[in-house]
Parts: sequence; structure tokens; C-alpha cells
Amino acid sequence: AIVLGLLAVTRLSRVYELTAELRGQREEEISDRESKMNSRLLWAFPFAYFGFFLWLTVHYHHAMLPVSASEHGVWLDDLLNFNWVILVVVFFITNILLFYFAGKYYHRSDRRAYYYPHNNKWELGWTIVPAVVMISIIIYGLRVWDRITSHAPPGTPEVELYAQQFKWMTRYPGPDGRLGATDFRLINATNEMGIVTPASISTRLTELAEETATVKKRLATEGDHLPADKVVELEDRIKHLERMSGKIINLRTLMDRDIAEKKAKGERSQYEFGADDLVLKEFHLPVGQDVLLVIRSQDVIHSAYIPHLRTQMNAVPGMTTVFHMTP
Repeated sequence: AIVLGLLAVTRLSRVYELTAELRGQREEEISDRESKMNSRLLWAFPFAYFGFFLWLTVHYHHAMLPVSASEHGVWLDDLLNFNWVILVVVFFITNILLFYFAGKYYHRSDRRAYYYPHNNKWELGWTIVPAVVMISIIIYGLRVWDRITSHAPPGTPEVELYAQQFKWMTRYPGPDGRLGATDFRLINATNEMGIVTPASISTRLTELAEETATVKKRLATEGDHLPADKVVELEDRIKHLERMSGKIINLRTLMDRDIAEKKAKGERSQYEFGADDLVLKEFHLPVGQDVLLVIRSQDVIHSAYIPHLRTQMNAVPGMTTVFHMTP
């Protein structure tokens, strides 16, 4: 049916062309009657155009952004609505003028268009007005941005979001109210976030020592029968495990030194706060209280996207990103 319809349209258009040739009419010539018909269609089209726009807005209003569940989300929504008001007003004005002028000044064979190349006043007007509007939007946006990216007050509770393939984990401070230090070299089956504590360091060193001993034993018993590339692989594995153990021993030395120095000053080291940290796969925030989101990744870049809280921040491996907010 579609092919038949296309063939019919093609043949009809060819018949129209042949008819025009028989009448001695050139293809590029448009009659006044056709121009006038097009102008009237241009005046009729905006009713369907704007009507469909309004219908879409009303019909799908429930599919817009969910109600904001954060303080800064309200600021963002106000900024977005401010932009939408400007866009919609300009949309209606420009399109009404577009269709009005296109319909009013259609081509007539007995009339030539007025040549009007330049007007300084109009040029000044449509340069200054958009500039003022854009400056207003930028100033408003910068003020909102400054409020959103403000530094968290001292003592703001921290909650860590930790991304990995393919799940998220959350770490909350224990009774001491602070998150402990972390190190990716301490990550294992029982310490998925690499929290640094004397116990986690001891456990990880034991695991590395056992794995090193296992690889060395295999190399000693099977080395003469393994391919050369496999022997090199096992030797490299042993060197890697020994380097890892050495770095963790250095971390333990650094931890002990930092704890001693802070204790001498009457303070607590960050390495002392990790033992009571709570790690869960659920994400909860206190309502109406400032909180500092600490966001990390174990492997690749992830996006911590929480649309109801109007929050989106990348979790980047090797670094910590933070976001201060009030739910």
C-alpha cells in the first residue's frame, strides 16, 4: 500500500509538470493564487502548532522533574523555571511574528519588496535586549551556583557513596561522627571499601603473605614443568605481592606515626575513626540537616545521580569528589 501510494504521488506530480509545460508555464514560476493560498496556510498552521505545544505541556506535566527533595533543588528548579518563562515568551513572540509576516507579505507579481538593508535603532534594540536578558540569566545562575557549591560548615556529618561494578555501597560514620581513612590496597572480601584500621592492615598483610607463599610453592614444585611465559607470570606475581606488602607496611608506619603525633597534640588521627564506620547497601540521609556526600569509585567512572535530590556527581577512581547539601 505504501509503495502504491508513493507511485501514485510520483505519477501525479509528473502529470502536473507535463500540464504546466503544455500551458507554457515555467516550473519556477509561482502564481499569485498559489502564493496567496500558501500565505493563508501559514496563518492557519500556528493554531495547530501552538495548540499541540500547549497540549503536550498539559498532557505530560506529570512526567516532568519529580518534586525536589533538597534545599538546593528548590533553587535549581526556580532557576530552571525562570529560564523556561523567558524561553516560552520568546517562543510565542518570535513564531507569531514569523508566521504573520510570512503570511502578510507573500509574493505578488504586481508588487516589489521594499529594500530595507539597515536600521541602527533596530540593530541596537535586538542587540541590547537579548544581552540584558542573557546577563540577567548569567548573574542569577552564578548566584545559585555559588550557593550550591558553598563549603560545608565545620562538623558537617559525612556520608560516603562508593561505586564499583556493579553496585553502590554507603558508609556512615560511627558514634565518633567521622569517617575513617581508606586505602585501595586494603580492599578484600571483608573490607570492600578499604577502610584503614590496625585490624584491616594486619588482615591484609596476612592474606598477602599467604598468597605469596602459595605462589612461591607452586613455582618451586611446578616451575620445571611450566612454560617459560607462565614462569615469568608467577615471578611477576610474587614481585607484585611483595611490593604491595611493602606499601601496606609503610602505610602502617605512617598510621602509627600520625596517631602518635595527633595524640601528642590532644587530637585524634583520621586513622582512628574507621573502626566504627558502618557500611551498608542502603542510602539514607537525615531530613533538614546539612550533609557532605563523599563520593569515590573502585574501578571506573560512575555517576552518582539522584534526581529527586537534584544531585549528580561523578565518582572518579583515584580521587574523592564531594557535594554539600541539605535534604
